[in-house]
Amino acid sequence: MSDNFEFNGESWSQKTERFEGPWQFYARDIDPSCLLIKTKREEWQPHTNTWWFPSSYSAWDLETEDTKWTRSSIDLPAVEPLLEVERPEDHSKWLVMEAHYDWEQPTSPEEERFEVPRRRIWYMLRSYIVKRADMENVFDWAAKQNLWGRWMPESHDLDHVFLGEFHWAPAYLYHNRPYYGQPGWTRGHHNEMPAEVLPTTNLYTHGGNSYDCSVDETIHVYLPCQWLADLMQLHWAGAEGRYVNQHGQLIAFDPSVDQVGPGALLVNKDRLLECLDRAGYDMFWTVLGEKQIIGGRNYSREWKGRLIINGAFRFQDGQILGTTAMTFEAPR
Repeated sequence: MSDNFEFNGESWSQKTERFEGPWQFYARDIDPSCLLIKTKREEWQPHTNTWWFPSSYSAWDLETEDTKWTRSSIDLPAVEPLLEVERPEDHSKWLVMEAHYDWEQPTSPEEERFEVPRRRIWYMLRSYIVKRADMENVFDWAAKQNLWGRWMPESHDLDHVFLGEFHWAPAYLYHNRPYYGQPGWTRGHHNEMPAEVLPTTNLYTHGGNSYDCSVDETIHVYLPCQWLADLMQLHWAGAEGRYVNQHGQLIAFDPSVDQVGPGALLVNKDRLLECLDRAGYDMFWTVLGEKQIIGGRNYSREWKGRLIINGAFRFQDGQILGTTAMTFEAPR
């Protein structure tokens, strides 16, 4: 067909596009490189504590009045234990490159989850690569920012790329650009950022609503971005969400593929820091969170406000150091 017909490209585009492969008109629905029918990732629910999500929260009754509880910051879970974790089976150290962690007040058996007001805290962790020469300026700038609205650069779902096509195949290279939500080195939409940064992750997505019933539910798997995979000489070894180095050692993976818990990208700490240092780069994390009341029959009319949590963290002298700042948004 491509020998005899001109490819029009996307339906909303007004210009003719060069035909490169069937991923351009979304004709591929079965991923032959992914044998999963679902993962064990927990989504849209409070998360189970695991070795990569070690922080629990029990101070739901610290304040009897909802607004006072929401406004208070003295009971917030510490961020540092969520950034560096230890794998129990071999006591190796891993850095959490991206994750979304959720704590929620338990619901009694006789109540529906959103029937009555519940107390909730969530943290969104993201990491960025930056040139070592720019690190001080960028980190100082990041520590002063209000990240509400998720305006910092971040990667978005790549749902038209097979799992086995990261980070080399024409389909991946075609979609690995800002037009498809893959920012690369960027200042985002904020030119006041002192230097360009690089989000460290990709997100593989395979939809669960296809007619062929090849998956039971939508699959999400965090993967390292192409730049990071190239720097660390990583390749996919056939196991979903796992990347190894040239010696076959596991270096990056999403544990929620086969273990119950929140989705996260974990990278071997020693290997990552060694590669970044040798290449002249550094990294930092941003943290965006919220302390809030959810649920209840009159939620919108009885909104109690929210505590917005912002933070920036980095490695310095072998330790994770950083700051958090809280802003309370009062009910209107």
